[in-house]
Amino acid sequence: MNITLNAGSLSKIRPVLSVPATMPISQVMQMMVTRKSTAACVMRRDKLVGIFTMSDVMKKVLGYKTASLWKMPRKRKIRDVAVGALMTANPVTVSPYTSLDDALAVMKGNKIRHLPVVEEGGLYGLITLQDIANFMRRQVQPDKSKRKRRPQATMYFGQRESFELIPVKIKN
Repeated sequence: MNITLNAGSLSKIRPVLSVPATMPISQVMQMMVTRKSTAACVMRRDKLVGIFTMSDVMKKVLGYKTASLWKMPRKRKIRDVAVGALMTANPVTVSPYTSLDDALAVMKGNKIRHLPVVEEGGLYGLITLQDIANFMRRQVQPDKSKRKRRPQATMYFGQRESFELIPVKIKN
């Protein structure tokens, strides 16, 4: 399937979360949660130097599996560590003129879900695997791109507890 849209136009779908390399991990993770972002681009003097993703959170922050953490003094908390110490340095990037087919091949070949789009060293945007999947789904089924949400029932047991019921299709 050859798609004429390029990486530059798809990467401008949503604003990119970019943070300085000196920002503490706790602030970066809080910003990621607030913005509902799964990645933060780490910048130094307007140049992309790394990327910090939810995979890094799971592997490096929660698992403490990084060489820089083992060398840290015991009094120092993980939340105070700069994001530059735990980021994926020198991430794989593409130019804004890269086709989506090529961008998807780069993501698959490097087993990554976030692909920074860089032009002349500066950050242009960020493509996620979900962005590409959503675009392709809209191309194949344009009328079903916006599904209607079904209302979900909630049962209340007391004032503080509530349990959500997920609607289930019943076959007769």
